[in-house]
Amino acid sequence: MIHRLLRVPCHLFNSLEVETGPRLQGSESKQAFVFCCLQLVLVASWQCLYSVSSYCGLHNTVGCLQGWPLLPIEPNVHKYYNIELGWYLHLMLKHMLGLGLQDNSTMGAHHLATVALVVLSYMLNVHLLGLMVFALLNVSSPLLHMSKLASCLEFNLAKTVLFVMFGFVFFVTRCVAFPYVIIKSAMYDPFFTVRGLAQYFMPFYLACNVLLLVLCVMQGVWFSAIVK
Repeated sequence: MIHRLLRVPCHLFNSLEVETGPRLQGSESKQAFVFCCLQLVLVASWQCLYSVSSYCGLHNTVGCLQGWPLLPIEPNVHKYYNIELGWYLHLMLKHMLGLGLQDNSTMGAHHLATVALVVLSYMLNVHLLGLMVFALLNVSSPLLHMSKLASCLEFNLAKTVLFVMFGFVFFVTRCVAFPYVIIKSAMYDPFFTVRGLAQYFMPFYLACNVLLLVLCVMQGVWFSAIVK
């Protein structure tokens, strides 16, 4: 359970057996570094989404596919996609390189589905929908790592407050907004904006939506773990 992880002594985050000052400091630095990385990724995702907000956004999902497949890819979006692909490839391969703890099967499936979606959305030129996925799913992660950092520093009140905030934001963005905005858009909007969908593009349509549904189910599983 995620909330139980926060109760684990900080030195166990790095699989250490003995709690010492320098090692604790290393764990704090690790959590602070991850938090900074996630903050940068979060800001980048919303900045990219804002750059196309005149015709595509959470308020206007139909516009994200207007003119497909001739949708231009902005240079900043291209760079952002490379960052996200690199981030998730790092999460998949880090244990093979002897870095960090091994992820469980659910987390591994999540990383694999995410990488597949990143590649597919870029290759199929539906990157604007991909931007909305990233913008929503990245919101809650910094709060979790802030709570872990507070746990490392033994700021118990801050740890609890931040984790409650994380759970609330997780529910709103991943369990409510994700299926209502992203799944709905990916399933219904193509029938109104993509010509010849059923005739030529149905395999790609099904592949993307199956992967999105897998991610959606995982959000529900993780939220049930958070509230227990």
